[in-house]
Amino acid sequence: MNEQAHLNLLYQVGELASLVSLSDAVDSFLQRAVEMVALHLRAEVCSIYLYEEAVDELVLRATKGLNPEAVGIVRMPPGSGLVGCCLERLETVCEGCAPQHPSFRYFKEAREESFNSFLGVPIHRGQSRIGVMTVQREKSDAFTAMDVGTLRAMASQLAGVLENARLMMQHEGRVLAPALPTQPVVLPPLFKGQGAAPGYAYAPGVVAP
Repeated sequence: MNEQAHLNLLYQVGELASLVSLSDAVDSFLQRAVEMVALHLRAEVCSIYLYEEAVDELVLRATKGLNPEAVGIVRMPPGSGLVGCCLERLETVCEGCAPQHPSFRYFKEAREESFNSFLGVPIHRGQSRIGVMTVQREKSDAFTAMDVGTLRAMASQLAGVLENARLMMQHEGRVLAPALPTQPVVLPPLFKGQGAAPGYAYAPGVVAP
């Protein structure tokens, strides 16, 4: 996959995230996000796990490629399994043959025994843990450095939205958690600009008065 395709993915997910304003849109957003990432990265599996602080567990909240009945069922504490290690250390985990890794944890509900390559990135804001996004492929050693960079950028872009998704789920009583803050949930804005030249660049962002 070329760089332009990765950039298009980031933009499309940004547009999708801007539509999440009501709690009844959260499940749809999570599912559309994993389907979009799986399609663009050509991965058989993409999943989002959200961290429930009150019970200190990661919970599978959306998946494309694993057993959909495992959503809400598969749970693990930070540090358990490759997904849990990713959250506990706030580090990317990329394994070419995940089932052979000593930290690998098998969940029969997920039916993931046929997938070898594993890539997981933590979703966080500073040291505040939000969750983990993962992609998997049947082929071993299937993820490139560009895949890693794209998934990291995706996690960073979605961090605020997924944090709000957790609050919305708590509000609906779907997650055991402390009381919600009284402030309304405010989603990050999406700005669409006109490119002055082809390619892309990294630079500090500045808010114009």
